[in-house]
Amino acid sequence: MNNFGAAIREWRNIRKMSQLELSMMANVSSKHISFLENGRSNPSKDIVIKLSNFLNIPTTERNYLLKLAGFAEAYSTQAINFSTNGPIQNAVILMLEKHSPFPGVVFDKKWNVLLANKGFNNLLYTLNVANPSFKLSSNILDLIFDPESLKPNIVNWEEVSSLILKRLNREELINPTLGESLIDSLSQKYSFPEDWQMKDNLSSPLPVIPVKLKIADSEINLFSIVSTIGTAIDAYAQELTIELYYPVDEKSKKIIEGLNC
Repeated sequence: MNNFGAAIREWRNIRKMSQLELSMMANVSSKHISFLENGRSNPSKDIVIKLSNFLNIPTTERNYLLKLAGFAEAYSTQAINFSTNGPIQNAVILMLEKHSPFPGVVFDKKWNVLLANKGFNNLLYTLNVANPSFKLSSNILDLIFDPESLKPNIVNWEEVSSLILKRLNREELINPTLGESLIDSLSQKYSFPEDWQMKDNLSSPLPVIPVKLKIADSEINLFSIVSTIGTAIDAYAQELTIELYYPVDEKSKKIIEGLNC
């Protein structure tokens, strides 16, 4: 079995799909798929892309498969420069600006902040003023899990952090070739809620899990809506996450609107 064949077989097993099921979906004979997996046939570029589509393989991994098959990368991996013009950049910037004064942020697959709106910066600034030792970070996970950062201000931290850990775990299961596990990396630096895998997060009366933040003597309740950029040809853009936070109640809305710096 060659490296390409082993990789395709791994992804097929991850998706819990038999050779016959994949062949029927992709309109490729199961015999040909078997030959590709055991190295008896060499794939064409079209076959690599076709199988990738039906196996729902992330674009970064499609580039890797193309290289294994002897072809050049087909998907752009150039980082988006948010300081320059461009349709994606402009759309994301407009989205964040329109969302202010409520917090909005864009981060990459390692949760590094690439762009934040005024509402997000106002929130961190207010927390820093209230606690001069507040530890700022350009990484969302560090902000949430570091006991010297945002963690003490999150009233329902165990609930929120368990939800995030489950989210990370799900992403790693969907794409096991991401590289270093973010969960493993976090566990080496910070403590996790006990039995976080078992927490059902069903205590909220809402269909979402609000983030309850303590700011001085006030408490604000937020929930977030997560979006991704649905491009099929740019690997880097597809891995960006846009997270917009909304107030749960009128009291929280007024507090956030008053956070101007």
